[in-house]
Amino acid sequence: STGIREIAVIGLGYVGLPLAVCFGSHRKVTGFDINHKRVKELGQQVDVTKECTSEQLAEATHLQFTSREWDKSGRLKQPFCAFRSFGFYHV
Repeated sequence: STGIREIAVIGLGYVGLPLAVCFGSHRKVTGFDINHKRVKELGQQVDVTKECTSEQLAEATHLQFTSREWDKSGRLKQPFCAFRSFGFYHV
């Protein structure tokens, strides 16, 4: 075991999305992108860029998508500061 509990992939483009999907099939991953529309589409298992199929997105059962990060009290965090607690990052 690597001791890494959660992975953050920042940027869900042609490199970040396939990486997040690959890792998200095996361990907890949060995929972050500033494009709220893209995040919403990915949450519905739709990738308009065709980097990943709907089936691949569905198989990544440990993957969640976000365009915002909230702290425990419900306040919006600064995007990159929000991922301090993650064990691994891809930007």
